[in-house]
Amino acid sequence: MTNNVFELNGKAKLQHADPNQDLITALEDALADARSGKLRSLMGAGFTNDGFRFAISVCEETPVYQMLGSIEALKQEYINKTEHTYKD
Repeated sequence: MTNNVFELNGKAKLQHADPNQDLITALEDALADARSGKLRSLMGAGFTNDGFRFAISVCEETPVYQMLGSIEALKQEYINKTEHTYKD
């Protein structure tokens, strides 16, 4: 039997010491929308600078297919933004 399972390693751990201002702005904008009642559901994923995963899921009766469509669109946006990282 051959071993056809490969580990997907991605990039090395991030070593940024400075806060990501774009991330802070996006989270503050989302928080303002949540406080006003405009934002009702949120699903997200990210990574900490020491390589740990971060995930958040707060859903309030969101139509399932609309949420899945949003996740798929976000997935494709992520692939498009990071595609150059994984090319030889």
